Amino acid sequence: MRMLKMTGYKQCVYFVIGCLVSTSITATIVNEKDVHIEGYFRWEHPSIASKFLFCMQCCKKLPFEKGSCFPVMYMNNNRDSAACCSTIKSKPFWEFRKYSYLKGDLFIEYNSLIGFAKIVSKNKYQLYDLEHHHGFLKEFPDNICNFPTIVRMDLSWNRIQFLPSLECLQSLDSLILSDNKIKRIDASSLASLSNLRQIDFSYNRIEYLEPGCFSYRPGSLLKIHLQYNNIKSIDISDLILKHYFDFIKIFNNDLRTITNLKNNTGFVNGSIGGGLIQMMNNSFTNLPMYNTLGFSADDALKIVFRYTIDVLYNKWICDCKMWDGYLVMASQAMDQYYTLGMPKCVYPPHLKGYSLGYFRMKNHTADLLICNITEKEKCPVRCNCFDQPSKNRVVVNCTSQLYISMPHVVPDLSGLDIDLRHNKITFFQKHEYLERTISINLSFNFIVNVDPTIYRIQNILFTDLRNNQIQTLHRELLLRDPCAIGFGKITVKCTCDMIWIKLWLHKQHAVNCSYNQITCETHESFVNAALVSKSDLCEDQDIERSFMSYVLLGVTIISVAIGTFLCSQFKYEILILFRKLRCKRQIGISFHYRSGNNELVQMDDKTISYDAYLSFDENNEIIRKWIVEDLIKHLESKGYKLCLPCRDFDAGMIREEEIRGVISKCKSFIVLLSDEYLEDHFANLEWKLIWNNYKYDRSKRIAIINYDIMESGYVKQRNMKAFLRLGYAMDFSNTDHQLMQEIVHKLGQPVDLQKY
Repeated sequence: MRMLKMTGYKQCVYFVIGCLVSTSITATIVNEKDVHIEGYFRWEHPSIASKFLFCMQCCKKLPFEKGSCFPVMYMNNNRDSAACCSTIKSKPFWEFRKYSYLKGDLFIEYNSLIGFAKIVSKNKYQLYDLEHHHGFLKEFPDNICNFPTIVRMDLSWNRIQFLPSLECLQSLDSLILSDNKIKRIDASSLASLSNLRQIDFSYNRIEYLEPGCFSYRPGSLLKIHLQYNNIKSIDISDLILKHYFDFIKIFNNDLRTITNLKNNTGFVNGSIGGGLIQMMNNSFTNLPMYNTLGFSADDALKIVFRYTIDVLYNKWICDCKMWDGYLVMASQAMDQYYTLGMPKCVYPPHLKGYSLGYFRMKNHTADLLICNITEKEKCPVRCNCFDQPSKNRVVVNCTSQLYISMPHVVPDLSGLDIDLRHNKITFFQKHEYLERTISINLSFNFIVNVDPTIYRIQNILFTDLRNNQIQTLHRELLLRDPCAIGFGKITVKCTCDMIWIKLWLHKQHAVNCSYNQITCETHESFVNAALVSKSDLCEDQDIERSFMSYVLLGVTIISVAIGTFLCSQFKYEILILFRKLRCKRQIGISFHYRSGNNELVQMDDKTISYDAYLSFDENNEIIRKWIVEDLIKHLESKGYKLCLPCRDFDAGMIREEEIRGVISKCKSFIVLLSDEYLEDHFANLEWKLIWNNYKYDRSKRIAIINYDIMESGYVKQRNMKAFLRLGYAMDFSNTDHQLMQEIVHKLGQPVDLQKY
């Protein structure tokens, strides 16, 4: 009994001494910060709130410096070496023997058999450790806030279902709740615990993590255990923590997606931190797209070089979704952390076992990364469709499927590569999806006719029409490059107005491509279209020949009838030649100097409103489109003011009066000569007025463009025919691509309209 009293007395003395020492140490720790541990330094970092952590001195050395304890896995120059090392090596001062006496144990005392309990303490300490394993706690003890200096709480192997707010435990450093029945974690549960360094929620039933559970600042989270739960999704804000940490273990869950529910975009800044994120053995099938997570491509690259992400043993589908940037970024990052190994494909079966690095190192194998497109996604029946981003195309393969017409529906994607070889299609019809097509193969079909509007589609880089039954070609073919379409060997019936086919084929030979070998069936024989002449195509050439005979006759009888013949038959040619050859002007007429061609141009006192008047067949859509989109844009960019009747005439006015009034105020005239132009009422009126102004005003000019490559013999208007005979009309199918320059030369420099 005496001995017991003595023992109790000693304990009481020791307790009093301990309290005094504890009070002294507390004052020192909180106010003076003079805790010293040999071989360690107090670790404080701008991103860490805790002031209680100490780290080994070797962490201050560079990663490759002798005596460094920097982990091999993190030897990357992009990291703050000391900070990264300290996240792994640091621990609070009370875990050192020198200060372990400051911490004492707390105990659980059950209030009922259904899992309710309270905390009891046998002694009073500055800091507390609550550890209770293999119990049947259903919830946290109701008096836990009576012990605000708990620094470590381990309640593993219990039945806790709900994680409450632990705001009262401001000193909490470690929270271990593994092997419980927790189903969700709310951001408010941990947000106020700025000193919390490690949490362990492994082996629970967690299905939901509220965004922002671990990314709150200021904070000190360095070690996060979430393995072996039922988590299907995690927010990017709980992975990119913007400070250095040891690890986030979230392997062996059911992870399928990474989200950005708060649409955050500021993850990457001057200090994005870094650490190990272990997501092995989950249900990932595709890497998430960085742009959906709030990153740019540069941001994503920075992250993969700072954050070591282990994604081995997932259900990776190696398809087109893996191509977009991540293929290179992910594999390059994994080269930095070779200890992790490369993720391997699980699907599709023919790529099972292939690693991501294989596709990066062997570029041609990236063509294997495709996404199949189903009928629900508008793949035509019996066709094979897939997206192949390595070649920037979407393949629609319908070969040998007995199609008798073009498919009406194809995938709603761009870059279509359509293969319709070996079918029974008879008509190449235009569809909306051709505007999204880059290549189409219709070889080995029974196509007789082609919708001419297809030739206007410039996005199609190549159209293969070889081995069909095409017998006619449309003039709109001039809009296509001969090397962008292949007819193969075909024979077509060539008419008198198809001399353009020769010019079109000449473009093909100029660039050395040979997709087209066209034979013209004429009225007499079969002629290579590249060598065909006007005489081969047209039976009646008497008018043109008569012109030459007139010239020869004029030479032989020039001494007798030259005056009469020339004046009656070639009076317009003589007038035009006289205007062209005249190089001097009469004295006394005002001049306006043009620096462009050093020519003196006569200007009378009439009002000049336009540099040029455009006269053409307005009903021809192709001509109108070329004038509006090409000719006018080019000339107006050079400073010309142009009169386009369909654009500049006032609505409701009498057309004839408008034409008369405007033509008299134009400096020059551009006439686009076509078959329909010669038959149009307004065109004939315009030409008569243009000629009269040209004839009586020497300062005015006419530029004629021969659109239909017409011979002079087919033009009834003698004054217009004169331009063709003298070769003063420009050929629209200009093979040397100098048409615009010729037009500018014929018009002369723009008039300074401000002087009129």
